[in-house]
Amino acid sequence: MEFRGRKMVVAGVGAVGRQVAFMLAVMGVKRVVLVDPDVVEEVNVGSQGYHACDVGKNKVDAVMMDVAEWDDGDWGMVWAGRVGKVEVEDLRERDTVFLCVDSMAARKQIWKYCCRMQVGLVVDGRMGGEVVRVVTEWVVKRGVPYEETLYADGDAVQERCTARMTVYGANVCAGLMVHQAVLVGRGMGDAVVRDVALNMLAMEMTDLTSARERGKKVCDA
Repeated sequence: MEFRGRKMVVAGVGAVGRQVAFMLAVMGVKRVVLVDPDVVEEVNVGSQGYHACDVGKNKVDAVMMDVAEWDDGDWGMVWAGRVGKVEVEDLRERDTVFLCVDSMAARKQIWKYCCRMQVGLVVDGRMGGEVVRVVTEWVVKRGVPYEETLYADGDAVQERCTARMTVYGANVCAGLMVHQAVLVGRGMGDAVVRDVALNMLAMEMTDLTSARERGKKVCDA
């Protein structure tokens, strides 16, 4: 299936998810569901790309309004709630879910839901300071390797997703996530690095796929 015709979900539209949503819209992907229970707060203005006039609005509605300014009006749908409470028909057999959430607990819950709903591909973006990690997994394979990348929130490096000095990392993370999905959409799944980390300070990109067996942990959101 052509990439633009795929059915996608963006779970979490903070600094990373908002950029993923915009990239998909620009690329012409129409069948997108945005999911996030949060409203825009003052701390999200600028740091996550939201505007002062967005404060108090549901994040998903604010993103849709921004897209509507330049799109033809036939793009996406929103759900101002959590993934597990989205109507079943909206998520069942979706081709791709972009995980842009800020906790391991949320990742675990959404992963289980994706398995139950027969989602095709999960692309999980994680960011801590200037380290970005993107984990890509096919749900049909039951995701044992992916599940090994999940651990307690207390073990993750804690970085504020509203930190202005590392906001560019969110754009890099979003770009890597969309690139992985594009490769799969083009039938180039073999080229996907299923677990990759980018240290922007050192300008080093590392394939962590084999490191999963050693239980290595990389800076995560």
